[in-house]
Amino acid sequence: MGHPRKKGAHLPKCVYFQHGAYWDVKGGEWTRLPAEGPSTLQSAREAYAAIILTPVGTMPKAIDDALEWLRKRKPRLSNDPLKQYDDAAKILKRKLVLRTTGRRVNAQQRIELSHLFEEGIRFPKRAADPPLPAR
Repeated sequence: MGHPRKKGAHLPKCVYFQHGAYWDVKGGEWTRLPAEGPSTLQSAREAYAAIILTPVGTMPKAIDDALEWLRKRKPRLSNDPLKQYDDAAKILKRKLVLRTTGRRVNAQQRIELSHLFEEGIRFPKRAADPPLPAR
């Protein structure tokens, strides 16, 4: 766990004041708050609220986007881990739709589902982070 801020303690975790403007920093990408106009604390808070409150999409779409990124990434994954991720995505989507299937998931599938779910959550902002390959 990181240490508390000494400067800017009134700001959210990923917002910083640098060079006379407020910035949202996620995954090494700096976004000015707001994109245009004067960057006051009030306008930065409004712009940050708009970013946070804007829905990105549904979880099945996020899973599909993460799978597509895993297929295109460099270095390329071999076919076996990709097949495991595809199988885990199918199970996860079915679980999201049906909520309960009565089918037990083994430990390896649980790890793959957890990793894929994590990728689905952080994919929209953090495409630069390479996922860990399945073992």
